[in-house]
Amino acid sequence: MYVDHPTPTEEAERPERSLRDLAAELVSDARWEANGPAGAGLYAEAKVFDPWKPFVEELAPHIGVSINAMGKYRVGEVAGQKTPIIDAIVAAKSVDFVTTPGAGGQILSLYEAARSRVVEPQPHSGGEDVDETKLREAEAARDAALAEAQAAKERAEAPPICRS
Repeated sequence: MYVDHPTPTEEAERPERSLRDLAAELVSDARWEANGPAGAGLYAEAKVFDPWKPFVEELAPHIGVSINAMGKYRVGEVAGQKTPIIDAIVAAKSVDFVTTPGAGGQILSLYEAARSRVVEPQPHSGGEDVDETKLREAEAARDAALAEAQAAKERAEAPPICRS
């Protein structure tokens, strides 16, 4: 998790990003929650690195999170406006702290729960589409990760066992 998405120029010059902007890491896979604390969306736990904790804590009510990803999209119509509609996320690069999250992504509490409902549209590069086999493998891996994340959440929410 970085501070800000890279600009197109930064993406071209340094696609691996800068250590100076590395602020946090996701410590769980994203999972879909239909009835999450802030509504339906993707949720994941994050650990903010010590140098960035005061910064993120102070700005949390005023900033959000946004997925920097690549996807397959088509142009469609929503509420009478032509807009890109994401059909598939093919690669996630990062989840970044931003001033204006494109899909309402927010910081629910420090160090945990980054959310975003949809991926910001990325320009189509004209490259090859992901074949169906790779897409199905990715979907299966995602489903397994979601199931594991749900099981981990249930284990974490279980009452602690105490002994004297």
